[in-house]
Amino acid sequence: VVEPLVRRANRSAVAKAWGLATACLHTLFLLVYSLKGAVHPHVPALGDMARTCLGHGEGPVRLGGLKLLGALMAARDDLFTFFSPEYLRDCARRIHGIAAMDSDPQARQLAAGLAPVFALDGIGSAGFV
Repeated sequence: VVEPLVRRANRSAVAKAWGLATACLHTLFLLVYSLKGAVHPHVPALGDMARTCLGHGEGPVRLGGLKLLGALMAARDDLFTFFSPEYLRDCARRIHGIAAMDSDPQARQLAAGLAPVFALDGIGSAGFV
């Protein structure tokens, strides 16, 4: 179920079908939040999807990416060692940018809640605080 939803969300975002992409992201969020450990085999694809959505041009898609990333953090205690430092730095930059100036107030609020977890030091590296 997870992989087809990831593919559908990707295709919908590329095709500018924001409503469908957002619905797929919400469904993925609910699956990860509910199933936690059962989604571990899909974490790489879900993590890539979340990071891609954080940089999307549409506010609802960014919000979906934030929710999905938050659910992944709850599902995997080792998320900050599972993903590469480059992945974490990229997510941190995107999250801090959303928190600072996103046009979607819900995305700004959620990003502000996630931002302290993605600490940025002087050289821009991210880590679990």
